[in-house]
Amino acid sequence: SSSLSGDKKGVSKTIEAAETVRDHSEDTEAGSEDTCTVCLESLAGAASRVSLHLCGHKFHTDCLVRLVEHQADPGYVQCPNCQLVHGEKSGNMPGGGQMMWTTRPDISLPGYQDCGTIVIKYIFSNGVQEDTHPNPGKPFYAKSFPRHSFLPDNEKGNRVLRMLMTAFQRRLTFTIGRAIPRGEEDCVVWNGIHHKTVVNDNGSGHGYPDPGYLDRVIGELEQHGIREDNH
Repeated sequence: SSSLSGDKKGVSKTIEAAETVRDHSEDTEAGSEDTCTVCLESLAGAASRVSLHLCGHKFHTDCLVRLVEHQADPGYVQCPNCQLVHGEKSGNMPGGGQMMWTTRPDISLPGYQDCGTIVIKYIFSNGVQEDTHPNPGKPFYAKSFPRHSFLPDNEKGNRVLRMLMTAFQRRLTFTIGRAIPRGEEDCVVWNGIHHKTVVNDNGSGHGYPDPGYLDRVIGELEQHGIREDNH
């Protein structure tokens, strides 16, 4: 069995935001019909305008810098048009957590009878909220931990495991917010990357069989900027 833990850095946000935009874009021409979707003004005649490397969408440089500067983490640009992440997005998952995983060759998931199972275990303890959390300085509560999730121990399941490890290292797996089932605030909650938390689906959608799950979670991870070529 193996495990991971995670942590974070601080620098002048305006300078870092400008560097991030410069790293992930290039100067570009703009016609009279080109509009910056951040400010809804024309790009033609602007002093400085850029196109993002991966998707090619165009913006005023200053508009992108302001967007990046107001993120919790100024180390990435998320295109306002198509949501594609440029750079390394990290979240505000509280520190001190652990992700552990082990393989169980003796357990098969419904729909994956030809292989064993990867069991992931997440551990968190109660703590104090940081500046990027809803109520800095107040306690947060790690309820319903440890939490487990399950993947098939095949090639695609292991690919998803590697991507989930990257998500955890970048503090994207959990955040602090409202625990929907209990209606309680200031709890460690999932952050939009779906996990299968039971082996057999009981009607909740949280288990197997679910033939489309691995592709869906790869898509969710890619939305966060975690691509298979990152590994």
